[in-house]
Amino acid sequence: MTRTRALTLILAIVFLLVALALPASARTIVVDPAGGADATGINAAIALAADGDAVIVHSGTYHGTVHVDKRLTLTGTDTGSGRPVVDGEGDWGIEVTAGHCLVRGFSIRNCSVGILIEGIYDNTITGVTIADNSISDTTDESISVENCKGHRITGNTVSASQFGIHLMSNDNVVEGNTVSGMTASGIGVDGIGNAVTGNTVYNCHSVGVFVDGTANTVNANIVHDCGEGIMIISSTFNTIAYNAVNRCEDGLYLQDANDNTILGNTAHDNVNGLWLTRSKDNEISDNNLLNNSAPTCADSSLANNTLSGNMGIDNSASATPDGRSSPTAATSNIDGVLLLFGLVAGV
Repeated sequence: MTRTRALTLILAIVFLLVALALPASARTIVVDPAGGADATGINAAIALAADGDAVIVHSGTYHGTVHVDKRLTLTGTDTGSGRPVVDGEGDWGIEVTAGHCLVRGFSIRNCSVGILIEGIYDNTITGVTIADNSISDTTDESISVENCKGHRITGNTVSASQFGIHLMSNDNVVEGNTVSGMTASGIGVDGIGNAVTGNTVYNCHSVGVFVDGTANTVNANIVHDCGEGIMIISSTFNTIAYNAVNRCEDGLYLQDANDNTILGNTAHDNVNGLWLTRSKDNEISDNNLLNNSAPTCADSSLANNTLSGNMGIDNSASATPDGRSSPTAATSNIDGVLLLFGLVAGV
């Protein structure tokens, strides 16, 4: 073999090895229930897909649970008759058990759970984005995140269900969603390090936003016409900041909640602007309590809460939002009867 031929062979082998090492280009798989595409069903298209592929779903109604078990982009697109509809037929709508997926652009209805992101046993998944979906008529949660972390729930519209968005996990972001008409709670957070930001929640029978966890942030949300506005229960080191809460039973409600920061919120036209019970060592500052039947209520078990810069205007009951109130004998009781005319610190 001549030197030139040997060099040519070596170069060919090198190019072949490089080509084999490169990842395959992502494939786009199209779903159309009328035919003429790669598949007529969503699960059939996912079966054809590999990690990194895109599945594009055309308008139509797709029955049964969609199982996303690969790292892919699943996008619904309106091809003339509206968004594609996933009808869960009473079961889950879309179940995601793979990380780094995107699910967007679907109408999901008639489910027990609309979209479920689920870590299986100890196999946690991360990096899923649920965006721009419309979910209604679920008997349990519209969107549920369980046993996994690091997901983004953004720009979805959730209505007429039992629970709206429920996090039973850590380090997730819930932002820019609209949640309404829940028979229970709008957004529920059971976990650590979650951020609930810029959502609109209204007409929820029980609670607008519910937090039971540690180091979560509830920021810049609008909550109105709910049973309780924002409820913090059995929780520590959370930040509740710059939210607007109105026309609820209690605008901001803390129970057995310690070492939290309540900052810059506006509570107006509620029965009670701010209610605390068995809660201590919270920093409550720069909140505006406007036109509530009672601006602030607390029980006598409170201790060591720090209050500063709060303002109460046009509330029905007189109160001093900063510092100790001066209740009459009829409104104070060392056994813990609620003090209806002011927030009590250090009692």
